[in-house]
Amino acid sequence: MFIGSFKYSVDSRGRISIPAKFKKVLKPESKDTFVLTRSTVQCIDVYPLSYWEEKIKPRIDALDDFNDDEAAFKRFLFELA
Repeated sequence: MFIGSFKYSVDSRGRISIPAKFKKVLKPESKDTFVLTRSTVQCIDVYPLSYWEEKIKPRIDALDDFNDDEAAFKRFLFELA
């Protein structure tokens, strides 16, 4: 997981540039892929794919789809991922 605050602009095609220093620390199993999600505050969370699959997704998958609050959180997190 990356720690810090960075400001980037979105280009005319809706893309952002991932800094080279972030790409250098990726595990090979991330395949140069990141998962971006809307945060609970006004920012974007960025996770290397390997970290997302190992640490984040299992916790989200464990939430109860029949619990209104947990289901709403899953939709909030995944709808723009």
